[in-house]
Formats: sequence, C-alpha cells, structure tokens
Amino acid sequence: MSEELRLLSAYLVAGGILMGFIALVVLVTIGFRYVRRIEERVSTSTGSIAGVSQIYSDGLIGRLVRSSHVFAYLVFRNCSSSFCYRRASMLGDPEAPLPKSWQAWCLIPALLLYGIIAGVLVVGAVAKLY
Repeated sequence: MSEELRLLSAYLVAGGILMGFIALVVLVTIGFRYVRRIEERVSTSTGSIAGVSQIYSDGLIGRLVRSSHVFAYLVFRNCSSSFCYRRASMLGDPEAPLPKSWQAWCLIPALLLYGIIAGVLVVGAVAKLY
C-alpha cells in the first residue's frame, strides 16, 4: 500500500473514532431522555424493555444497554414483516404511539455509532491486507 493510502486510512480511522465517540456521547446524554420516555410508553409487564430498565441503572453501561434495547425495539417495530412485529412485541408494545422526534433521537445516534464502527473495522481490515 502506498504511503498516501496508508495515511488516508489512518485519518479515516481516527475521524471515525472521533465521530463514534460524539455519537456515543449524544446517545447516552441527550438521547437517553427520549429512551426513558419511550420505555415508559411501550413497556409491558412481559416485555424485556421493562425488565432491562429495572435491572440496569442510569450508569453509563446501563444507559448503553437500555438504549440498545430501545433501538432494537424501534427497528423491529418499523419493519413490515410479521417476524419483526413479533420481535417488537417481545420487547414492548408495538402499537404504542410514539412521536417521530423521540424515535429520531434514539435511532440516529445509534445508527451513526454502529455505522461508524463498521466503517472503521472495514478500513482497518483493508489497511492490514495491503
């Protein structure tokens, strides 16, 4: 690999790590307010969102786990297949009305974080090949 491509991949990885950290901070600070609101609105007695919110506190790891469960719920809820609908009902009530802005505050930072992690891993793997 030429030195220019190696330098470019290093910048991409460093920038990705920085952007991922920013997305993580947004997810566990501003976005977590909306995670709590969604948990309150969609939790059922048998759903795992209610169980996770009782097990994990408001610490950093607890916020990440709870945000991940709400993220999975929102993804499954917004898919059109019956399989995804059943998975969403295992997490919470898929029929509960949720404002789009609440969903955006939970989905966008998580999608950005997961996408950046995938991109950094791909760039790192390609850089190791050459």
